[in-house]
Amino acid sequence: MRKKDREVKDINEIVDILKRSDRTILAFNGKKSPYILPVNTGVEYKDEKIILYFHGATTGTKYDYIKEDAFVSFEADTDLELVTDMERGYCTMNYSSVIGNGLVHEIKEYDEKERALEVLCDSFHLDDGFRYNRNAIDRTSVFKIDVEEVRGKAKK
Repeated sequence: MRKKDREVKDINEIVDILKRSDRTILAFNGKKSPYILPVNTGVEYKDEKIILYFHGATTGTKYDYIKEDAFVSFEADTDLELVTDMERGYCTMNYSSVIGNGLVHEIKEYDEKERALEVLCDSFHLDDGFRYNRNAIDRTSVFKIDVEEVRGKAKK
C-alpha cells in the first residue's frame, strides 16, 4: 500500500467497514475478462475469521463462475464523500474500503441456509423486526465466502 497512513489494520474496523457497505463487488476469473458480480452481503466475524454471505436466484450467468471452492476477489466501500475546495481548485474523495479474497461455498443444508439468510437480513433490517418468508429458502441459492486475505484503507 503506497500511503501507509491510510491503511486500516484493526480487524474490527475492517469488519465494521464491511458491515456498513451497501454492497460488495465480487470478481471471478472470466473467459475474456474478469466477471464482476455486485451482491448484498451479510458479514460474520467469529473465531478470528471473516465470513461473507450472499444470495441469489438459482439460475444465471454467475453459475458459470461460482463453483465449489471458486477463488474470488472482492471489494466493498462506504463513507464516500466528495470534498471540494473551490478556491484552490482541489477535490478529493473520502472513503473507507476493504479488498480481499477467499473461497466460495454454496450452502445447501437447510438450517445453515436459514441462518445465513438471517445474517443477510439483519445486515439491512437493523432492529426493524423484518423476517423474510421462509418459503423463499428452497428457491434461493445461498453462498458463503471464507475470507483468506483482507486489507482495509480509509481516507477521512
